[in-house]
Order: sequence, then C-alpha cells, then structure tokens
Amino acid sequence: MTVCAAYATPAALDAHVDAVLATLTPGFTLRKREACAVQNGYEPFGFLDGISQPVVDWAGVREPGHDALYTHLLAAGEVLLGYPNEYRCLTDRPLLDPVQAPQLPRARDDAARADLGRNGSYLVYRRLAQDVPLFWQTLSARAGGMTAAIELAEAMVGRGIDGQPIPALGTRAIPGAEPYDLNDFSFTGDMGGNICPVGAHIRRANPRNADLPSVPDGLLDKLLVTLGLTGNARDDAISSTRFHRILRRGRRFGAMLPPVEAARPGAADPQAGLHFIALQASISRQFEFIQGAWVASAKFAGLSGESDPLLGNRCPFPGAMPTDGFTRPGPDGSIEKHQLPQFVTVTAGGYFFLPGLRALAFIAGG
Repeated sequence: MTVCAAYATPAALDAHVDAVLATLTPGFTLRKREACAVQNGYEPFGFLDGISQPVVDWAGVREPGHDALYTHLLAAGEVLLGYPNEYRCLTDRPLLDPVQAPQLPRARDDAARADLGRNGSYLVYRRLAQDVPLFWQTLSARAGGMTAAIELAEAMVGRGIDGQPIPALGTRAIPGAEPYDLNDFSFTGDMGGNICPVGAHIRRANPRNADLPSVPDGLLDKLLVTLGLTGNARDDAISSTRFHRILRRGRRFGAMLPPVEAARPGAADPQAGLHFIALQASISRQFEFIQGAWVASAKFAGLSGESDPLLGNRCPFPGAMPTDGFTRPGPDGSIEKHQLPQFVTVTAGGYFFLPGLRALAFIAGG
C-alpha cells in the first residue's frame, strides 16, 4: 500500500490532487481518498488547535544534554534521522552495505555503513473521529448549562477555547518562544494542579518539565534532586519532556458544529474529526510513549483512575482500574469529580518511513 498526501491552497487543492493522481494512474489504483475540510484553525470540539509545537534547533544554538529548565528548543535529531538527538546520540535507523548503496552518505556513527535513514523521519497517522454532540451534551448536563460546560471543557483541555493559557498560570520567558506567545508559560508554579488540572490534555501531551521538574535553587539542591534524595512521586512519574516531543499537525474533516448547537438534544452528528500527523525519529520513544505513558495512563503524574479527558478510550487499566474519571479543583477548594464517556475514536492509522531525497532516489532506482 502506498499513501500519498497532497497539499495546496484551498482554491487550487482539487486541481492539484487531480494532477497528482493522473501521474500515479499508470502504476497505482486509487482505493480511497480522505476528505479534508477548509482549515480555520479550530478542531471539531471548537478549540483553537495546533498551538504548541517544539522549535527544532536547526542552528544548534543549545547543546543537547542535561536541562534544568524547560525549553521549546529541540535537537534536530529528535525529528530527523542521522543527527544528534537529546541524548547526544544518533537514533537507530536503517544502515546498508555501502557497496550496495554507494550513492548514500556514510553513517556518522558507523563509517563502514551507508545511511539510508539520513534526513528521513518516521510519520504517524491517525484518523480521529470526534463525537461533537456527545461531548457538549455530556458537559452541559454535568456542569448545568453552557457557560459552566465551556469552563469544564477548558479545564479538561487546559486552555481557553480561544487557545489562551489560563491567566493565573502567569507568563515566563521560555527559550524558543516568541514574546507574548501562547506558549510562554509552564506548570512549575502549579505542581498540584490547583490552576490547571494535572490530568488536563495539554499537561499530558506536554508536561512542560525538564530533567529537574521541581526546578531546585542552588547547586546543592540540584545535586540532591539529581541523586534522588529529594523530590516526590509526582515528579518521578513524569519523564523529562525533551525526550518525548513530536512535530504534530492536525487537519480537520467534517463540518463545524458550534458548541451551543451541539449541546441541544437531538443535534445531528457532523461526522467530524482530525487527521492527526506526527513526525519523530523514534515512534516508540516519542509518539507511543506520549500515548501510553501520558495520554492513556490512568496513573499519569500520580493520578488514579483517570485517562486523557479528551482522547481516553475509557477501557479499564490493568487490574480493572477505571479510566473514565476527571478531577479538577472547585472554586471553594473542593474537588469536582466527573465520569466521562469516550469522545474520540481512532478509525484508521499507520506508521510510515519518510526517506530523505537521496534515500528516495536510491529506493526508486532499486
């Protein structure tokens, strides 16, 4: 099976796709074409999407290695094969006998091998169907009206519906972020989740922590944390973010249904969702770790019985532990508890190797 993605401006997309398909007709048969809506920056539940992305450090501004503070900068080797990653190593990739592939560059870490992976990457695709009426009808019923439902939804996501960070988190200059960027904040002042719930989607997908999550002051404090003599279980339950970041894009399909209309009983399902695409050098260490250890885990950051409030499939965790819970602090200091149904379903997907230009020429020639 061969998958082809075509990109163009909305007005020229259909003509461009037809031209691409015409070139493929001699050797391929079109099995299915996935639709993609005109993008307006918002995903089907109504939230501004695609806000938080790492900044690939193409220029090598920082040396990969130990980081005591969170940064948006990411080593190029976390996205492209054949370059140093955050471990200062080269991620495993396909290497060949140079006699068989003389046109390929030699591997930087093994001069006796030709590097088929160099300048390539791995792509993860997921087709995510989102039940928009179920989402807003559930939250409206649990919260007691649309105003409170939106507040609950924002707590589940961890951002305002317009993409704004929760104001009480404050702002902090983070390397790689533009001034007044929507990502110039961290969770270091909210480790207990009193402002942004610990189980919120954005905290799971990107905990915004470094090698020393508690950000100790002074050399002695840093040494004690490094040796494991201080800290807490919550810090230990969230691995350093820089080892598990991805370049992610979402492309919406289906019609948009405003939250107020979706919350009405009997609202028609627009059959909407996202085409999720992620690039990384290691699918297991990056995408699968995020999905398994952070998003799907019912024990993320010391929680119990909670998976991602948006993406969770609500299947019981090993030992019959429920995963449908979501907790957030109430205005009077109490803890609100909610049981949530499944809102998002994976309906298709796959893993793909994206070769660099020289590797692509070698594969095509072979």
